[in-house]
Amino acid sequence: MKYYLYLDECGDHNLANFDPSFPIFTLCGILISEEDDLPLNTKIVEMKRKYWGEKKVILHSRDIRKYGRLNDDVYGLSLSFIMERAVYYLDGMNDPDAQLQVIVEKRGKREDASLLSYYNEVFDRGTYFVNSERFKKYFKGFEFRNKKEDIIGLQIADLAAYPITRYVLDNEAYNRAFEVVEGKIYTQNGRRHGMKIFP
Repeated sequence: MKYYLYLDECGDHNLANFDPSFPIFTLCGILISEEDDLPLNTKIVEMKRKYWGEKKVILHSRDIRKYGRLNDDVYGLSLSFIMERAVYYLDGMNDPDAQLQVIVEKRGKREDASLLSYYNEVFDRGTYFVNSERFKKYFKGFEFRNKKEDIIGLQIADLAAYPITRYVLDNEAYNRAFEVVEGKIYTQNGRRHGMKIFP
């Protein structure tokens, strides 16, 4: 079966000059099978038509709130964490034919080139926990897509990233949006593997 990993971020990548009132960066990944991707798209399009009268509405949390400037070092580190967890999840699926396509929102030529470089480094060298052969077993493509292309998976990743970020900043605060997202976070043997807080 083919899978898609949609990535989007929330927060500030800049470790040297970050906003003290929002000192966090979240890279959110939405992993979905090709089989489930179409029904998800259908439901989101129906919702858009219901509330906005058309489907060409791009869901983007940045339009709802503003967040900080980006620095690719943290993005690259976060990407390695999320790639590891995608491997763990797919290992658990016991599907020898599982293939994963990574889809990332375009951010700019320099930023995209830097991110692709991080991806290739993880893909070719592996990490401390996952060797390159395990990444190569699943990861079959990496592509950048424009926000205007109306990619539902990217919009879901964008909308999920902020409630997760708010939860990490204050897990005691009321966070209705996180309650919706929480049950979808990859969990195995009672441990929430799909959410890594670093450091």
